[in-house]
Amino acid sequence: CAVMKQGFSGNVDLETSIVDVYGKCRVMGDARRVFDEIENASDVSWNVIVRRYLEMGFNDAAVVMFFKMLELNVRPLNHTVSSAILACSRSMVLDVGIV
Repeated sequence: CAVMKQGFSGNVDLETSIVDVYGKCRVMGDARRVFDEIENASDVSWNVIVRRYLEMGFNDAAVVMFFKMLELNVRPLNHTVSSAILACSRSMVLDVGIV
């Protein structure tokens, strides 16, 4: 991403905004690449990537990221929890969604 190459890496809010924009533009590969480069992803960063995966129909990826988020003790927002349950139902991982 050109913005990050200009020395703005390390700004979690800016990097999260870039992830969000890429997700809204339906460029999830780039959104994930930028997310993976965030040194200390915030709660908001995690919630954004999960939400964008779900909106794009990448339900399995949304579920995987949601559980990584929980493993790292990142607190999901209420809408992220409901989104993760929806992703589980869409990807037929109903036993996970019930837990």
